[in-house]
Amino acid sequence: MINNLSKTMLATIDIMRDNNNKLERWKGGFWTYEGCITKYTETIIKYLNFYDKAILKPYSIFTENMKIDKVCPIWSCDVRTLRALAKRNIVILEEDKQTCNLIIKY
Repeated sequence: MINNLSKTMLATIDIMRDNNNKLERWKGGFWTYEGCITKYTETIIKYLNFYDKAILKPYSIFTENMKIDKVCPIWSCDVRTLRALAKRNIVILEEDKQTCNLIIKY
């Protein structure tokens, strides 16, 4: 019934099966299940240094480090995985409604 699926596709099906056969799209492009635990990530952007040939002197775009904060689910999958599953008639992907439903059982 399910042939030629990648490990990622199989893991996605398992997650969906364990979570009401549904995934939803979260802000930031994460496709995950309702109630997924989140984690906090912090990214530090370092100085971006350039060498200005006109004045023969280096300069920086940022005068200080910039911090980007983001809340991410502990599990998510890429929309390309869901599109591949939809192409195989395993899920119904409704990107405009930001939902994905599993349509087969195994």
